[in-house]
Amino acid sequence: MIANVLICDDKTDRAERWKTTVKTHLPEAQVDTLTGAGLADLLTELSDAEDEARRGNSLDHETRPRIQRVERAHLLILDSDLSPAPGDLDLLQDSERGAVASTLRNGYGDDVARQLRSYTAAPAIVVVNMFWARHARPKVFDLTLNQNATAIADLTITAGELADDMLWGNDAGRDDSPYRPWQRATIPEVVETFRRSTEAGANLNLDASVLTELDIDASRLMPSQLDPFSKSPETLTFRDFADSSLGFKYTGGGEGGATHDDSCVTAMAISAIRRWLERFVVPSQTVLLDAPHLAERYWRVISAASSDLSALDRFAKLGWDDDFDAMQPALKKTAEPYVVRPVFDDTAARKLAAAQSRLNVEPSGSLDAAFAEDTSRFRLLDELVQFPTDVSGEFKYRWLEGLEGIGYEPSNRLLL
Repeated sequence: MIANVLICDDKTDRAERWKTTVKTHLPEAQVDTLTGAGLADLLTELSDAEDEARRGNSLDHETRPRIQRVERAHLLILDSDLSPAPGDLDLLQDSERGAVASTLRNGYGDDVARQLRSYTAAPAIVVVNMFWARHARPKVFDLTLNQNATAIADLTITAGELADDMLWGNDAGRDDSPYRPWQRATIPEVVETFRRSTEAGANLNLDASVLTELDIDASRLMPSQLDPFSKSPETLTFRDFADSSLGFKYTGGGEGGATHDDSCVTAMAISAIRRWLERFVVPSQTVLLDAPHLAERYWRVISAASSDLSALDRFAKLGWDDDFDAMQPALKKTAEPYVVRPVFDDTAARKLAAAQSRLNVEPSGSLDAAFAEDTSRFRLLDELVQFPTDVSGEFKYRWLEGLEGIGYEPSNRLLL
């Protein structure tokens, strides 16, 4: 349950609009805003915490009320551009205008997200308008499927998506507005995954092998999936994930580095693992398959007929605790704490599909349909458009329905 939300933005009026939007979807939640001098105070407290860590000191937030407010939240929403607009500065008292202007100048939401994850017990973090902020369309679909690969935030969205019912996990209006990009998790899913991974980190051995814990064979990973790391994948520990390019800005206690408490190392490590799996590993659909792409590849195990797309849709919507029938043994439970939706071991899934084939119980024919990445549902091929992504591996081409009112970028991908 999301009972406590904090919104941080340099523009007071926009923060209040976002607050109204959030309250519409979370009417029982406490929703607060932090703008102007309050936001500047938060950034100052974070800078002070960073200075402490770089001096080799342990963190103490007892005299940092803004950080304490962040840590009480279940969800933090940050605007990407925190630089104050002149009009907002004019609303401030003369005594605070200069400090706010200098503190927030060139401030960016994802940079703040990294500081929060490095030095606080911050909750799930959403950054708004990090990409395509000035696009003519309020909602923009990322045709690369990996523009947010190195973002620290748990979720990046446009401001136009904030009011989207489906972003908040409500499918009631799906027929009228079917836009639901598969790679964009819902906010409740993001918060729940944050909770699961935090619980998994409670007794974490920071020097344990990550791939051993996840039961992933390093030889199956592609070089591009290991780009964030400088060590052999077999030796990567949870501490290494925290110290990777997906983690701390300042690492090590030497000159120019920072000393991080184990609690912060743990928080950053599990954050980095969440983002690595979701953005580097799963999108390729090679080592780990998610439910819809497994259904697309091994549909004969799931559907009684190639024309029964509803069976594939139902399979794609199943959650971690649901029954996947013949594919249940392939479910990758070791990834559950870190991955929003169920994933499956591709090798195990392939063997299960082959066994089913040998029993001659699978339907014949071919699947003249595919999974639409922009609406998260199966459609006939003649209703879809194929496009090239930037994901690793041989499955870079995907499908979409192409909806009115949605920006598809980079747009030239649809011309190839």
